[in-house]
Amino acid sequence: MFALLLLAGCADERGARLEWRPADAPPPQTTEIAATPPPDSTTSPTSGTTPADTPPATTPTETGETKGTKGTDTAAAGPRRNIVVFGDQGTGDDSQQEVADAVAAFCDAEGCERVLGTGDNFYPSGVVDVADDQFSTAFEEPYDDVDTLFWMTLGNHDYLGSIDAQVAYTTKSAKWRMPASYYHATDAQILFVALDTNQPTEKQAREIQAEISGIKATWTFFYGHHPLRSNGTHGDAEESLAAWLEGLLCERADLYLAGHDHNLQHLDDECGVGLLVSGGGAKTPYPITKADNSLFGAASRGFLVLSITDAELEMTFYDETGAALYSATRAPRSSGG
Repeated sequence: MFALLLLAGCADERGARLEWRPADAPPPQTTEIAATPPPDSTTSPTSGTTPADTPPATTPTETGETKGTKGTDTAAAGPRRNIVVFGDQGTGDDSQQEVADAVAAFCDAEGCERVLGTGDNFYPSGVVDVADDQFSTAFEEPYDDVDTLFWMTLGNHDYLGSIDAQVAYTTKSAKWRMPASYYHATDAQILFVALDTNQPTEKQAREIQAEISGIKATWTFFYGHHPLRSNGTHGDAEESLAAWLEGLLCERADLYLAGHDHNLQHLDDECGVGLLVSGGGAKTPYPITKADNSLFGAASRGFLVLSITDAELEMTFYDETGAALYSATRAPRSSGG
């Protein structure tokens, strides 16, 4: 059991900040980490979803599209792969730009293989069609300096607009990737599974399970908009969604990554699955209630970085200035760690 230490933060135009971390945890450290080229990868929309009609501008299954330090291909030697995770970002305002700039600075210094988006890509009501200006003002422009691919999922605000438009935009953009409303991507080391938690149907679960059943990978990361557990304003998933998520995650996933609550959280494992909330992409942060299952929480904008080797995963939260707030490590589920 972790002892929790409450840290007082300052209140400013970003809203009040509440942070805590395990009392025995060392202070966060930023280290020089080079990107490593990913193994050959494949991407597949799960059958029954709505795939983009034509191949994207850069085919998602090509490993050469991934960018590393200062926009070059990720050919730098090094044992780690860096993956950025955030959501609830689609405002097109200065707050989104501040987080985007911090992500760009991290990726420029350390190398980033990809961004995983946890949904609510466009506020307040999604997009109208593939020509919607928000694709420019709330995606292309803010992340112009983040030179990697963004693998996106859908949030509840996105469902107030056109889902087909967000899928179809994959064919229009050099960096936006949403081949279907739910899908998976895999290589020899990592299996990524993007969920549509707005439509937790038996059909989606059945198709995902069928598609990934024979895939072997060191790490398995599921991501979607709604968290299984959260100590933020929205709280835990409703009973039916929680049961649906547990049916997919338990006995399979190493991590489940979510947004929805506009803050940063690391919670106790559930059925062996690490639970993280990274919903600090732009919106005013939501307060967090201190609870026994909290390993870390910050009512802050910011992002999560997963730094991965075969043997270890380091999970680090950064705020909107790029300052490290908290870091923890875990071994892959397959190792029994």
